[in-house]
Amino acid sequence: MAGVAIPDTVVAEFDNMKLKKTYGFIIFRLSDDRRSVIVDKTGDVRAQDTDSVETLNKKFTDFISLLPPNECRYAVYDFVYQHEGAPRSKIIFINWAPESAKTMVKVPHAATKEPMKRALSVGVEVQACDASEADFNSVLEKISKTA
Repeated sequence: MAGVAIPDTVVAEFDNMKLKKTYGFIIFRLSDDRRSVIVDKTGDVRAQDTDSVETLNKKFTDFISLLPPNECRYAVYDFVYQHEGAPRSKIIFINWAPESAKTMVKVPHAATKEPMKRALSVGVEVQACDASEADFNSVLEKISKTA
C-alpha cells in the first residue's frame, strides 16, 4: 500500500501549537482521496494552570466530544494536569479509530499512525475507539507513568 503523505503544513501547524501556543488542540484527518493528512479543526479551548481538576476534566471531555463517532482522526491536545500540587502540561497524541468507521478509511489511517507520530514527535499516545477509552483519568494515569 502506498504511504499517506504528511505535508509540511501539518507539521508547521503542530509546531505553532507546541512552540507558539496558538492552539489548545488540532484534529487531523485523511484527505478525501486518502493520499495525505490534513488539518480538520483547531481550537483554543486551552486549559489553564489555575483550573480546578473538574474544569480540566470538563475541557478535555468537551474536546473529545468534537471527535466524530464514526470517522477516524488523529489529534494532538495540550493536556494540563496537576502533578504533586504543581500544574503541568503535556501534548498528547490521540489515535481515534471508532470500530464503526469504514474499513477503507481505517486501513490507511492505521498505516499512517506511526509516521504521523514520528513527524510530530509526540511521546504520549492515547488509542481510542470511543469516548470511554479517552477519559481524563485514563489519560492522566498514562501521563503519570511517563512523568
